[in-house]
Amino acid sequence: MSERGSLIHHYRADFLISYPVNGKIYQAWVTGNGLDQGFFRDKTLQEETLTSFDVGGTYPCWYNPKFPQQAVLVMRHNWSSTLPLAVPTVIAIIAIYYILKGTFQFLGLISFKTRDILKKNRGTYNGKSNKKND
Repeated sequence: MSERGSLIHHYRADFLISYPVNGKIYQAWVTGNGLDQGFFRDKTLQEETLTSFDVGGTYPCWYNPKFPQQAVLVMRHNWSSTLPLAVPTVIAIIAIYYILKGTFQFLGLISFKTRDILKKNRGTYNGKSNKKND
């Protein structure tokens, strides 16, 4: 267990793993939270992560074949990397809404004026004359 901080303590479950790649044995320090190297306040959660693995046990791990020195013991996604995409997504959705609304109004597909004109002129479309033309 790694600990950081003198006044407020933060903890991280660290593991030293050994794994073979193409006949060569590699050793690497990995965390219990995937590629996230961050420390956490919840010590009991980090201790639970430590106790979920047995010393000397065999577990699957993932590594990049082009860079086998870096390994991952627990596959997890760091959601903080996708958070910056939320703001541009909301802006894009709002922009698309107004573009579509403006296009439909320009084409008269949703225009109230077009509906009113059609209601007034409905009689001429059925072969009848309007009261104005009588």
